[in-house]
Order: sequence, then C-alpha cells, then structure tokens
Amino acid sequence: MNSNIPFRKQMALNVFSEYSKTKVALHELQYFFWECTHRCNLKCIYCGSDCKQISEISDTPVNDFLRVTGEIMSGYNPQKIMVVIKGGEPLMRRDIEFCGTELKKQVYSWGIATNGILLNRQ
Repeated sequence: MNSNIPFRKQMALNVFSEYSKTKVALHELQYFFWECTHRCNLKCIYCGSDCKQISEISDTPVNDFLRVTGEIMSGYNPQKIMVVIKGGEPLMRRDIEFCGTELKKQVYSWGIATNGILLNRQ
C-alpha cells in the first residue's frame, strides 16, 4: 500500500477498484440502439446525420433485427433492457408497428427517437 494515503482511504479505494472490475466483467446491457434507417423526411441544419429522403443504403430487414433481439434474450433479461429505435426517421419504415409489437412479445421496453412529423392516428 502507498504510505502517503491513509489506511482507511486506501481500503476504500481497493474496494471501489474491485467493484469497478466486477461491473466491467458483468457488462450489464441496459440500452440497445437500432439505427433502423438512413432515410429522413427532414433536413435539419443542426443534425449531424447524413440521412436523406431517399438513401442509397437499404434498411436493415426487421426480421434480422428481431433475430438479434431474440439472441440477446439468451444471455440477458429483456425486461431490464431498453430498446431505442432511431434513424434517420424510424416512422419512414412501413414495418415499424410490427417491430414494436414483436419487441413487446419479447418483453422488451422500447421507444422511438422521432421528429414526429409522420405520426398520425393510424
């Protein structure tokens, strides 16, 4: 031990160090972000994204994403994970409601980061 640091403080630092190592080893997954599209219906000047109304990059198939969330369930408790669907603009996808329904069946909490322009009663 370092003799310049009081004994109690050194012990507290050692305990915190072990706690930190354990947290890193456990690597508890709390948030899972899915950038579901590179398309966006707006061109906000403050946005750092290079998303466009029509993108050369195709959207990730929703079933591929749901396969991944299913695999995550084998190692983590989905009830402790927040899935955030983002883009571009997620509401530009026609299958976003299906995706949300399937995430709910998998018992994930989930939300969408959206500009809301395309949101309607349907």
